[in-house]
Amino acid sequence: MRLVDPDGMEAEDWYEDSEGNVVYDENVKSQADLDNLGIKAYYLGKSGFGINESTGMGVQYNSDGTTQEVDNMLGTVTISASRSSIMYSSYASAASGILTTVGELKHSGRLGLGIWMGKNGKFYSQSAAAGKARPFYGNQYTGSINEAKSIARPLKVGGIAFGFYNYAAIGYSYMSGNMSNNQLIGESAANTITTFGGIYGVAFGLGWEFGRAITNTNVFQEYVLKKQGGKDGLLSTPQ
Repeated sequence: MRLVDPDGMEAEDWYEDSEGNVVYDENVKSQADLDNLGIKAYYLGKSGFGINESTGMGVQYNSDGTTQEVDNMLGTVTISASRSSIMYSSYASAASGILTTVGELKHSGRLGLGIWMGKNGKFYSQSAAAGKARPFYGNQYTGSINEAKSIARPLKVGGIAFGFYNYAAIGYSYMSGNMSNNQLIGESAANTITTFGGIYGVAFGLGWEFGRAITNTNVFQEYVLKKQGGKDGLLSTPQ
């Protein structure tokens, strides 16, 4: 691993450039700063540890922009910025999806699946069957469609509530410098579709979160983005 000091000035934070060099720059304090400066790089954080591949020694990256070699006796340690808001965003998205899915399965309008679930666990269509004048609305054994709707409504409201919480988590992540302008637009749009798109929005949200999980894997970071290190592309010291 090579270290680069472009201008000789001590810096606030560290980032990894497109060639794998770990760089410190006093003008960079977030991924958004890199994007705004037009630098193709990945923001790492304020301090942490890495490994010098040529010597096998550990490298300590200090928050004042200095480095020092140390014995490589550390576990897997990561340079990390504040990622909690991103994690909470994923949790909120998952909770929203679960509540909305359960609610839609209990009662889904005709713009959705057009079904409702009786208390016997069976699904019934909200469209009239062939030869019938009207749909089946329930009986003493299945419960009524209105009962199903009354159970589904608070579940769907809960899903929307978690969606609004996700908006707050996304905004906090952006304000904290852990999200670029393009990421803000993408995450907000995805959350809108997931929150208000009914069962189809949930399906979209599952795909979105699955894609996020893939991009956070070591294989994707190393071979697709050509990043070294652990989860989220952050610099890690191997055992």
